[in-house]
Amino acid sequence: MNLPKISVIIPVYNRITYLKEAVEAAVNQTLAPHEVLIIDDGSVEEIAADIDKLAKEYPYCKVLHQPKNLGVSAARNRGLREATGDYVLFLDDDDLLARNYFNNALELMLEDRSIDVFVGLSTLVGDPGRRLKKLQQFNAKLARDHQDVKDPLYFLRYCPAIHAMLFKRSALAGHYFPEGVDYGEDRLWLLQLKAAGVSFHPEEMVVAFYRIHREHHPVGAPEKFVEAAREMVDHPAQRAHLNLLEAHFARKAGKPFRSLISIFKALRYPSVVWQALKLL
Repeated sequence: MNLPKISVIIPVYNRITYLKEAVEAAVNQTLAPHEVLIIDDGSVEEIAADIDKLAKEYPYCKVLHQPKNLGVSAARNRGLREATGDYVLFLDDDDLLARNYFNNALELMLEDRSIDVFVGLSTLVGDPGRRLKKLQQFNAKLARDHQDVKDPLYFLRYCPAIHAMLFKRSALAGHYFPEGVDYGEDRLWLLQLKAAGVSFHPEEMVVAFYRIHREHHPVGAPEKFVEAAREMVDHPAQRAHLNLLEAHFARKAGKPFRSLISIFKALRYPSVVWQALKLL
């Protein structure tokens, strides 16, 4: 039997430190990928050359160079347009995969053809220490408490790691990551898919690893995420949660009055009252 083909899409920008490990995590799967597309998002010439050199060491690897730095969403969209596999996985250049990920996910998806997206768990890895341990505990509790995809706050209060999700490519037709948003772009895209009726299937199975390190790219503007998300949601709980996020970001930005206004807006929905009071 011919197994479905998996395309792995890895965006990278001006960083080579962890790319080799990410590529190896993909090509060394117990079920080999059909292709690994490395999207160089306008890296400087020297690093772009290193990326090309690295890709030549591995089977299935192909590098696609963006004409300039267009952001992670544009890089992922380029990969999605170029991918030829039946299934797609998005892997950041500094993250890792469990070796039997593809095999386990595909087994479930082929058994139940109604599943458009397999959703596994990602655990945090990095230099051991108290901070990492606390983050691991928080992340694990968040995942345990939010396994109901029908919950309107799924993808808002809790969002699975993008690399812990395997997508049926046919279910993604016409759906692309929002470009011009550099914070929460994956959440916006997942909300878009959910609204379009794409089916998600969560499993309590660790399939990937999110690396904590000092070289993370700068976080973008969360205000754009909140504004864009408001255009996509219609459930009162979703709107209330976005008000809480807005309050949190405003407080961090030193805007207490704006934060207070957003908190009071959130109080319209009873289920978030406790969260709102904690921000006061």
